[in-house]
Amino acid sequence: MKKIFFLLLLGSLFSCSSETDKIIISSTKYVTKAYPEKARIWDTITIEGNYLKSISQIRINNRFVVPIEQQENSIKFVIPPTIHNQKVNVEVLIGLSPVGRFSLDLIGTFPLETNFLVSDENLRCIKMVSKDIAFVIADSKLCKTIDGGYNWTLIKDFKESNLSSIFFINENQGWVATYRNSENIVHYTNDGGKSFNPVFEKTIVSQYIKEIYFSSPNRGYLLTSNGRIYETNDNSNFDLKYEFPNSGNIRPPMFSYLSVFNNTLIASSYEAFTIIKKKNNFFDYTSFNKEVTNIQLIDENQAYAIIGNQLYFTEDINTNWNKTSDKLIGNFYFISKNNGIGTFSNPINNYEMILQTYDGGKNWTNKFTFADRQNSQDIDFYENVGLIVGMRGHIWKHIYE
Repeated sequence: MKKIFFLLLLGSLFSCSSETDKIIISSTKYVTKAYPEKARIWDTITIEGNYLKSISQIRINNRFVVPIEQQENSIKFVIPPTIHNQKVNVEVLIGLSPVGRFSLDLIGTFPLETNFLVSDENLRCIKMVSKDIAFVIADSKLCKTIDGGYNWTLIKDFKESNLSSIFFINENQGWVATYRNSENIVHYTNDGGKSFNPVFEKTIVSQYIKEIYFSSPNRGYLLTSNGRIYETNDNSNFDLKYEFPNSGNIRPPMFSYLSVFNNTLIASSYEAFTIIKKKNNFFDYTSFNKEVTNIQLIDENQAYAIIGNQLYFTEDINTNWNKTSDKLIGNFYFISKNNGIGTFSNPINNYEMILQTYDGGKNWTNKFTFADRQNSQDIDFYENVGLIVGMRGHIWKHIYE
């Protein structure tokens, strides 16, 4: 009887000991802290906690990464360029079992994995109407996203016509410019692309509508590639308001960019070395000794422009333009007077990079490098969120911190 009691007691002790061990294991807090909460591609993330040398794997959005440093109370790893989502979910595992989870947000530039990569279409002319909703030209197609660029749906395939420009003021109201041979048509939709009606039709030999801008459903501008500017106040009658000298020549200079802020307008030509200006209903132009590409008004007076592959700024579009730095910039977009991003092609390997400035272009910092054969075509922002589109279906997102 005593032996039976002793065995029962011994079994009870072992049972309690085993259960206690399980409680200790399950209640151990491996991860106590992770920082920073916002990070860029290639940034280092630090995890702090206990018994972290026993961690065997780190999983980020279902992709495994190798720590660059692992100690008993800390682990460090790098955000790889294979991450394609703004929300980054991190799991810390022992074997196959997660023992810690946390999330962080990507900022800066990072690539998106979209259905365009399958179709290998060239993307141009991105227009954002909110942080989630945007429209883009994909060869002959107009496409739309409602989730910030991760998924895109076909709105309309214009097939045999070439798409030259788009502009949307909201999710429903927008304009699409097409040309076929010499026939130029601007199509208008007020139902998000379910139907389109022509509002502008004109024969322009060897030229096309290069840019569209509307401030309301009725008031807007069209810029043709030969430097003609049309204006409408009813989205029906488009009056020719300005015609650049020599625009009627067989080979007129090419105009590429248009920027409008209230009643001020500027347009640029990389062949005529010229910026057309409209202020208070008066048109004029300024000539330069270098090609002029992208331009952007910050307000009715201040503007940025790429002149001779370098960024220039003016406090008044009617006065001098001043170079901000010697940095070579291809394309750019500013969300405020000081904060902007620019593109730069590395002369050594020809890889394109995204640079960022916080002081109006005086200083630039390399923030992201594209992979081989990846090139950007256009940039647009809505508040602090931007989309960069490029050749062969590539899209990148940029989020200002």
